[in-house]
Amino acid sequence: MMENIESIHFVGIGGSGMSALAELVSSRGMKVSGSDISESSITKRLSDKGIIVHKEHSGENLGTAGAVVYSSAVSLDNPELTAAEKRGIPLMHRSDLLKMLMDAGTGITVAGTHGKSTVTAMLGTILEAAGESPSLVSGAEISGLGSSFLAGKGRFFVAEADESDRSFLKYSPWAGIVTNIDSDHLNNYQDLKDIKKAFLSHLNAINADGLAVCCLDDPNLKELLPSIRKRLITYGLNEGADCRAVDIIQQRMNTSFTIVQESVPIGKINLPMPGKINVLNALAASTLCLDIGITFKTISSALNSFTGLSRRMEFKGEADDIWVLDDYAHHPTEIQEALKALRPLGRRILLLFQPHRYTRTRHLLHELARSFREVDELLLLPIYSAGEKPVEENLSGRLAREIKKYRPVTYLSSACKALDFLIETAIPGDLVVTMGAGDVWKTGEVFLEKKN
Repeated sequence: MMENIESIHFVGIGGSGMSALAELVSSRGMKVSGSDISESSITKRLSDKGIIVHKEHSGENLGTAGAVVYSSAVSLDNPELTAAEKRGIPLMHRSDLLKMLMDAGTGITVAGTHGKSTVTAMLGTILEAAGESPSLVSGAEISGLGSSFLAGKGRFFVAEADESDRSFLKYSPWAGIVTNIDSDHLNNYQDLKDIKKAFLSHLNAINADGLAVCCLDDPNLKELLPSIRKRLITYGLNEGADCRAVDIIQQRMNTSFTIVQESVPIGKINLPMPGKINVLNALAASTLCLDIGITFKTISSALNSFTGLSRRMEFKGEADDIWVLDDYAHHPTEIQEALKALRPLGRRILLLFQPHRYTRTRHLLHELARSFREVDELLLLPIYSAGEKPVEENLSGRLAREIKKYRPVTYLSSACKALDFLIETAIPGDLVVTMGAGDVWKTGEVFLEKKN
């Protein structure tokens, strides 16, 4: 289909996954345009690269597009989708375009409720260091690239596979990594059993001669392993994994560990990221790369210099000996793991948390309320809707009341009030953490501006 298309239009081009695809096809010579109602650093970067970005949605924006790409975040009554249908322009979900691109090479997917963006970036970094020149599409900006894609010329195409809308069920990669399985996106799934069934289908869609790489430490994933009908390699911290991490030592924002493959120690990794969760992420990428013949020396060198991702344990700056970090964590498991990684820094933690989506907050209310034990001062913002309509009145207040059953919390009704509170409360030696999948990161940046 793509061979006959000279130009393509992306509805909601400012999203991290959409922008990555737009830049990738643009780098391959296709004329690209798009639209987004929000201006951002991403839309500015796209414009600077010659991609036409419209600041509103209108059927007139389609121009001479031969295809229109949209994501699950775009309403089906969007005027650009409506105009495309009337004009007979083919519509493609972003996952359909991603599948076409991936199927043209040797596809590798990274799936899981948590950690998939980081593993995708680590995998791409190692393959690039090994001279494989991979193509890559991630759901987060990779700090060393300043973007969320690679347009390589080699055989491998690495893609973050999104389970939230079940689109990962479309892919049939050569290899697939699954990091973990947790209860999330219950607006699209019936329950955890339904989620596990979808992940099993994803794994069994791997090519007949392909490879599944799965974390043995995750109980929900471990339960599926006997039903995976592909060659399987496991990784983890626990005994029994084919590839293990041992001797884990965290010093400030760095973590070292030794990789043991089939009971034989093969070398030490010095990872410039904190926490056991990132050890597992690095181990996932390393396990696959070792299997395809990349040397441990190359893997170690690539991970030792890994620069991380935007909004994943991202150090934003320092003012008056107050550190500011930002993290994308928004699920209870992610929150707890992130805070465990930050506790060894030895600083008082002031956490500004922004819940993400009304549906997620309602489904995970009780789990969220119990997720902040490692925090010294907890500040709660209203829910970031991500385009959703409220599912009940004052759900933010209900979450605050639920949290108070376990610990003190200060509910702040706006980012401005949160900023004032932080300026008055934070003292030298503190660690201010902005956390959530919405726009909470902006408050941390303004805090640094005010303090400096």
